[in-house]
Amino acid sequence: MINKISSKESSLFKYAKKLISKSNFRKREKKFIVEGFREIQHCKNSNFTIDQIFVLKDKLQSLSIKDLKINLITRELIEQIIYRESEGIFAIVNYKTSKIKLELLAPIAALLLEKKNENTSLTANSLSTILGGVSSRLDENRDIIRYIIGLLVFLGLLGTFWGLLQTISSVSSVIQSLEISVNENNANFFDKIIKGLNAPMEGMSTAFSSSLFGLGTSLILGFLDLQVSQANNRFFNELEDWLSQKAIFTAPSETKNIELGEVALENLAVISKNYINTENEKVKTSERLNELNLLLSRLTEKLDDEKNIKHSI
Repeated sequence: MINKISSKESSLFKYAKKLISKSNFRKREKKFIVEGFREIQHCKNSNFTIDQIFVLKDKLQSLSIKDLKINLITRELIEQIIYRESEGIFAIVNYKTSKIKLELLAPIAALLLEKKNENTSLTANSLSTILGGVSSRLDENRDIIRYIIGLLVFLGLLGTFWGLLQTISSVSSVIQSLEISVNENNANFFDKIIKGLNAPMEGMSTAFSSSLFGLGTSLILGFLDLQVSQANNRFFNELEDWLSQKAIFTAPSETKNIELGEVALENLAVISKNYINTENEKVKTSERLNELNLLLSRLTEKLDDEKNIKHSI
């Protein structure tokens, strides 16, 4: 199917131009632009899904891929999109869908996928919950290693006791089989002792070899567990740093914000009431001082009048 594009107002041309100029739009649409015949063929061989192909008319004969949506575009329009004008071709290619199962970071993935088109915000409680969930999952993956280490130590001890039991029973059998006769020479007697000690020595070898096997393998697995623990700690610390940088810490809830606002208003009302009462008391005090001043002035006048009367008498 071949379509012709000759105008800037074409929806396909605007779509391709927006893909080449805005990275956020490419991420949202999960598509990108590829220039050149060899690059497009490489995408096809790598199992990328090619959505649209835009090519000049004189380059159409060089196109080997014929089973796709092909758009003939003018040179004036294609120069606004691609950098290698000599190629005369570009394509819109879809991202590959990831098939990775999100197991370890399932709490973070669930939160981010819900708000992938919004600004993700985390409270302190939600952040601690996510980190706690990731930490518990990391510890769960190490439980099998710890169990195997303990099992190997137990098997080493079991082999040791089994070898010691064989040694004790073999030594008892050798002692019971020893019989000294008058006609038997010393060489035959010592030959019997040496042959009888073969079984106890085998039991001792079983005991020591099982102990060494259990301790050696537990030490190796313990070292591997230590490396896994350090790797988990580095991952956990980097994850905590990333969440601290990217997350936006908000107030726990709007209800608490409203309650805090109401408390602040109540406190402000009490302060203003106290201030008004203080101003009223100041006015009353000034009025009383004025009255007292008047009384004192009248008393002074009366005293002066009495003095004048006495002097006149």
